[in-house]
Amino acid sequence: PGVRAAAAAALRELVEVLPGGPELGAGLRTALAVPDAAVRSAALEALRALRLGDAELYALSLADADPEVRIHAVRALVSVDAVPELAAAAADAAREVRVAVAKGLASVHAPVPAPLDPLLADPDPLVRGAALAA
Repeated sequence: PGVRAAAAAALRELVEVLPGGPELGAGLRTALAVPDAAVRSAALEALRALRLGDAELYALSLADADPEVRIHAVRALVSVDAVPELAAAAADAAREVRVAVAKGLASVHAPVPAPLDPLLADPDPLVRGAALAA
């Protein structure tokens, strides 16, 4: 696990200088299935930064067991303006994910107000606040 965490951290630092080719994209997609959540998060972050993924790929990670991975999936979905997929994530069990969804919906290029409705009625005040700020 320590080696994987170090590799994930290195990937995050190198993402700006890596060439975004198909081979790297394939490797990053494979990394989305490894047991280590830090690796899955780093892979999503790299796919997003290098523009090697799409809404369908990112949406699969919304079902990940780890909330941090789901937050990275939300950020990746924002990068491709995937409003329907973001709206589906508004019902996530983790408050942090719902906050990320609210902030994300505020920054997509084609915002649709309706997906914010469930977040505005969320029982958690932090989620409601993020939705109001959106």
